[in-house]
Amino acid sequence: MSPDRQLLTTLAALRRQWRLRVLLESLVWLAVAVVLATVAALVVMRLTDGSATGPVIARAFGYLMVAGALVYGLLVPLLRRASDERFALYVEEREPSLKQALLTAVQEAQLPEHERPSPSLSARLMSRAAAAIRPLEAHMALERPRMIRAGQAFAGVSAGAALTLFFGPQAVRDVARLLFVPYSTAQAAVPVRMLTVTPGNTSVPRGGAIEVEAALVGFAASNAELVFRSDSAGEWQRLPMAPDADSSRFGSRLFDIVQRTEYYVESAEVRSAIFTLTVNDLPAVSRVSLDLQFPSYSGLPAEHIADTGDLAAVVGTTVVVRAKVTRAVAGGTLRFDDGRTVAMARESDSTVVGRFTVQKSGFYHVDLSTADGTVVAGGVEYVVDAIPDRAPIVRIEEPGRDTKVSNTDEVTIAVQSSDDLGVRSLELRYRVNGGDEKRVTIASGSSRPRDTRGAHTLFLEEMSLQPGDLVAYHAVAKDGAGLVGSSDVYFLEVRPFGKDYRQSDQRAQQQQQGGGGQPQGDSPDGFVARQREVVAGTFNWLRDSAATNAKQRRENMTTLAIAEGRLARGRRSAGEATG
Repeated sequence: MSPDRQLLTTLAALRRQWRLRVLLESLVWLAVAVVLATVAALVVMRLTDGSATGPVIARAFGYLMVAGALVYGLLVPLLRRASDERFALYVEEREPSLKQALLTAVQEAQLPEHERPSPSLSARLMSRAAAAIRPLEAHMALERPRMIRAGQAFAGVSAGAALTLFFGPQAVRDVARLLFVPYSTAQAAVPVRMLTVTPGNTSVPRGGAIEVEAALVGFAASNAELVFRSDSAGEWQRLPMAPDADSSRFGSRLFDIVQRTEYYVESAEVRSAIFTLTVNDLPAVSRVSLDLQFPSYSGLPAEHIADTGDLAAVVGTTVVVRAKVTRAVAGGTLRFDDGRTVAMARESDSTVVGRFTVQKSGFYHVDLSTADGTVVAGGVEYVVDAIPDRAPIVRIEEPGRDTKVSNTDEVTIAVQSSDDLGVRSLELRYRVNGGDEKRVTIASGSSRPRDTRGAHTLFLEEMSLQPGDLVAYHAVAKDGAGLVGSSDVYFLEVRPFGKDYRQSDQRAQQQQQGGGGQPQGDSPDGFVARQREVVAGTFNWLRDSAATNAKQRRENMTTLAIAEGRLARGRRSAGEATG
């Protein structure tokens, strides 16, 4: 690149840093404007005392402040385009050591080459100026202090605003919603605290049950209560409701409804309307029980769950649903939230039975069919929590790292494995210099404990190892379902006695002969290290490929192929040097 292009390119990089600093400072202006807009809107709402024009005026003040901050802090500085000479002058003002050399060089760079008095002198001048400002661009020396101050100011303003919003008075949160939640009209922006209750007014089969859900609108609370009474003249009874994961919805169930019932939901001093449940003479489910048959590989005994249809079981479990009904029916259906249905057969006049296999988490209802074909939808939603069977977790406890050994050592390898349903077998696997894999059984049998430990000692003297050999080893565990878990791979590097002294003597001899030895990267130690990296990378690719996307697998495979190619070239070069 020519000297003038180098100079102008570096100057353009400094200009981009300047724009970044302007952007950060505009964020500070914007944060301050948001805070001031909220304060102004709060004052306006207090002065207008709830009048219909109050929200409109408050929004007008707030939006004007935010727009002014954007224009003054961001648009005006960025739209004010400065020439290269003016920007060079800006740089020299903040870096006096340049002593106008940058401005002079920029002026020379603006001239056509044939108009320069001395092209060679101009080239040297521009090269020196580019070299002088290059550290400023590399370390962001000009803009970094102001950028740091802007970041600190933005963090401080944002933290203060967040603390005030979450822990300050309710009026602050109401005004913030008024300004920044896009309602269609100003009147609709007035905060509303209410409860939305389902199913509301409805009819329930005599003796049946129903699920009541409540959604919090315009406020948050940690609890809610279902308040009901079965006699209009009786006392109200309160029942705690269970929260959903986001705590904005609550649910509860009413069982054995045999007469007209009134109910409402109350939370954080907010009360819903009163709803009525009327009773009809259709059949209903009065009680549900479950029988769980776990997969045979799990070794778990069958389980009976009485008086509930909710369940949590490992994937593959067979579930027998037995529903007791209030009157005779022709049959029933298990209706799942994903659209699947399973027919239920009539076991007796008061019981229907159906079965399904746990495949995924979800919900289901028990629908009933009368003799005349009427379908009575189940009013209770039962939960199915499918627990996936995971592969065993395996790790090498001892040595737990790559180790350098001699060919007469005895190395004890301790292995630990755990599994949610029990470990069926545990093996130690090792290879010498990438040869055939050898397997040693550490634990196996029918007991299948959930936590298994064991150890095996490798007698290296019996393996006829030579200095430089590499033993790669890892542990593998298998559970009853055949899922396999593997530890990381570790290495035993065989080194001879006194190798450090011999290497020192060899290096000294090579230096006396003029340094004709191998470079450090081609030394035996370097070759073994590269071999170890290739083996470990290949092992990890095979073990983790199922959980890696296709693009990442291809990239990892390419990296391994390049590493293996370099290793092969190094091996050939070493062979030629030895020959």
